[in-house]
Amino acid sequence: EEIPLTVKEKTSQMAEDAKRMIYSTLKSAETTSPSGKFLATTSHEIRTALNGIVGMSQLISDTQLTQEQRTCIDAILQSTTGLLKTINYVLDISKIESGQMDVCETAADLHSMCDRLDRMFRPLAEQKGLDFKCECQGNVPLSIMCDEGLMERVLDNLVGNALEHTHQGAVVLNIECRNKSKDGAEISFQVIDTGDGIDQERQAAILEKPKSANTGILKQLHHEASMDLAVCRQLVELMGGEFELDSAKGKGSTFRVNMTLRQANHPASFSLFENDRVKTITPNTRVLLAEDNKVNQKVVVSILRKAGCEVDAVGNGEEAVQKISENHYDMVLMDCGMPVMDGYEAAARIRAMDEPTSKIPIIALTAHAMKGDRQKCLDSGMDGYLPKPVDRQELIDAINKYAVSA
Repeated sequence: EEIPLTVKEKTSQMAEDAKRMIYSTLKSAETTSPSGKFLATTSHEIRTALNGIVGMSQLISDTQLTQEQRTCIDAILQSTTGLLKTINYVLDISKIESGQMDVCETAADLHSMCDRLDRMFRPLAEQKGLDFKCECQGNVPLSIMCDEGLMERVLDNLVGNALEHTHQGAVVLNIECRNKSKDGAEISFQVIDTGDGIDQERQAAILEKPKSANTGILKQLHHEASMDLAVCRQLVELMGGEFELDSAKGKGSTFRVNMTLRQANHPASFSLFENDRVKTITPNTRVLLAEDNKVNQKVVVSILRKAGCEVDAVGNGEEAVQKISENHYDMVLMDCGMPVMDGYEAAARIRAMDEPTSKIPIIALTAHAMKGDRQKCLDSGMDGYLPKPVDRQELIDAINKYAVSA
C-alpha cells in the first residue's frame, strides 16, 4: 500500500517543529542549568529516540518499497540527520565556551580526507547540476598532525553549506600548502561557491565572538541559520587556526581556514572507502546486547541478524552478567544507563570474572555523548565506545574488529 504524499510533507513539518523544540529547550537549559546537567540529559533523551528512528528507517529502506514510500523514508533519514546536527552544534558551542572541548592530534592524511568529502558530496552536486571539485594539491604533506575528526567536521560543514546555498555554477574545496618551516606546514583550506552569498548581519553572527559564556549559545540560537558556520569558526580557533569569510549577498562566498600543522613522523592510519567496507559480520560471531530501550533493542538485533550475526538481548546489566556467566559470547554491546544495574557496573563485574570470560570485548553503545563519557566507559573496563544514534556500518566494523581480535 502506497504511503500518501502528505506523509512526506508531515515528516518535514515534524522535523521543523522538533528543531524549534530543541532550540527552545536548550536555550532554557543554558540559563537554568549552568552546570550543563540538563543539557546532557536532554542530549541523552533525544539521541536515544533518534537511534530508534534512524535504525528503523534504515531497516525499512532495505525492504521492497514503492518510489513514493522510498521518498518518504529518505525524507525521514534526512530530517533525523538534520536534528542530530542541530544537537551536535549546540553541544559543541556549549563545550567550547565551558572549556570542555578536547583537541586530540593524531597523524592524518588530508589527501584521503579530501577524497572522502568528494565521494560524500559529489552525488548531491551532480543532482543540482553544479561543477564540483575537491582538490588536495601535491605540495600538501602526506601525513600531518591534527585533530582529524574536528578538521573533517569543519570541512564537511563548509562544503555542505556551500552546496545547500548554491543553485548554479560551482563549489570548490581546495587544500594547499602555502609554506613549510621549522614550525610545520602552513595549510590553507578554501571552500569557494557561486551561491546566494551571506549578508552582513549573518556574517557578523558567524564571526563575532561572544562577550561571555552565558550569552554565547543564546546568540547562536538567535541566529540559528548561522549556527553551523559559527561552530566551524570556533572549532578552527580551538585548533589554533584562523577562520576567514569573504562574501556578499548574491555574489557567492569564500571560506578560508589557515592552520600551521606539524608533519607527522609516521604515516596516517589507513581507512577504507565506503564501497570497500565489509557489509557483513564474520560468520559464527555471537554477540550479547544489553539495552533497556525496547525499540533500540529491536533495531540493533535486526541490524546484527541481517549482517549474519548471532545475537541475544537482555534489558539490564544484571541480566547481562548472568548471561555471560552461563554462555559463550564473542563480545558484548553495553548500554550505560540501564535500570537494576547500569552498564558501568556490569562491565566492572565481567572484568572481575575468571578468564577467559573476563577478557571478552565490551563495546559501549550509549546515548551519553558529553565530555568524559567515553573515558568513563573505558575506565569501567570497556574496550570501545559508539555514541547513539549509531551508524550501522560503524557498528558492523566495530564488531568485526573486536570480535576477530578477541
